[in-house]
Amino acid sequence: MAAAAESAPMISMEEVRKHNSKTDCWVVLYGKAWDLSKFAKAHPGGSKIIFELAGMDGTAQFDPIHPKDIMDKLLKPTLMMGVVDPATIDPAKDVKQIIKKAPPPKKKAVAKKRRSDRGGGGLGQATNGCNAQHLRFRIRRS
Repeated sequence: MAAAAESAPMISMEEVRKHNSKTDCWVVLYGKAWDLSKFAKAHPGGSKIIFELAGMDGTAQFDPIHPKDIMDKLLKPTLMMGVVDPATIDPAKDVKQIIKKAPPPKKKAVAKKRRSDRGGGGLGQATNGCNAQHLRFRIRRS
């Protein structure tokens, strides 16, 4: 694939940005622009992430999850559209940053009440003092 990269045309990020839809989806990975329009449907992680990266440099999202050479192994060389001129990349708008979600808040441990703390004096159905008093009143009247 190294020979293919050497013979691949140099393209600008401006050209890559034009290919930002589900039917025309180019994603830059490690400086190479790939046409992932058809591959997105077969992507094991789902197509959504690929379509979110359409027209952008997705290396930061891609790198922690995939081996660097996986594109060369899985995709046909014809899907590599060209090498992106690094001088044309504007990190503020062309690079998809990893957005880390805040971890869910920790739940506070709540001590469970012991049966003897619930009131009811062993009346079973009573779960608080009010119900226990009501049941005791009914038992005494009968």
